[in-house]
Amino acid sequence: MIKKTLLLSLCAIFINFSFAAEKATEKKLGETVLVNVKGLVCDFCAVGLKKTFGKKTPEVNSIDVSLKEQKIILYFEKDKTLADEKITKLIKDNGYNIVSIVRNYKAEKSVE
Repeated sequence: MIKKTLLLSLCAIFINFSFAAEKATEKKLGETVLVNVKGLVCDFCAVGLKKTFGKKTPEVNSIDVSLKEQKIILYFEKDKTLADEKITKLIKDNGYNIVSIVRNYKAEKSVE
């Protein structure tokens, strides 16, 4: 009986921490931008883009790259953003062509 109570207590604590971490992340993030591109063909493409946006753009909190769907999702820090021209330049400098940029994109889940 004590083991069950202890296990249930630990589960409740874990769930509370999970929700707290999720809410902290939601508060921290700002705008989400979808960039449709042409030319993404390998994992090296994704790594290069993540490195570029990670080092050159402190405004970007994180980036998801989908080779299959040929898209990039940029998650910005709260109250931060980049102009479309800057996003375009960074992606073109990596060798890819921009199809479109969608501001305030509602990402349902991380891309593959």
